[in-house]
Amino acid sequence: MQLQFEDAWQRTIAPQDRQIIEELFKNEHANYRHPIIRVAINHRKQLLVSVLVQNHSAKEMIFMNRQVQFHTPTANRSHHFTIKSLKIPPYTSMPWTFIFEQAPENYSDGQITIATP
Repeated sequence: MQLQFEDAWQRTIAPQDRQIIEELFKNEHANYRHPIIRVAINHRKQLLVSVLVQNHSAKEMIFMNRQVQFHTPTANRSHHFTIKSLKIPPYTSMPWTFIFEQAPENYSDGQITIATP
């Protein structure tokens, strides 16, 4: 597995955030899950979930109507994302932020699930 940053992330990521992501990748790249980097709520009350998306397959991972779920012990958010610019090469991890409408009141202890096609 290798860590790769999308072009916009590469240009704008703060050094301390890059270090956090690199450390997370080092510890999690062998796991078949998508670890959460950070969760926040924006001024529109949307839930922003930054995730280390991991492609453990031999095929490019694309986001064409792909279901992504954020779930906590008390709430679930689900959305089908089409993101033409998000193409993750085989055996690659890449950070990405997914935006869900209407953030739950309590979003701690959340987990992310990305459906396989």
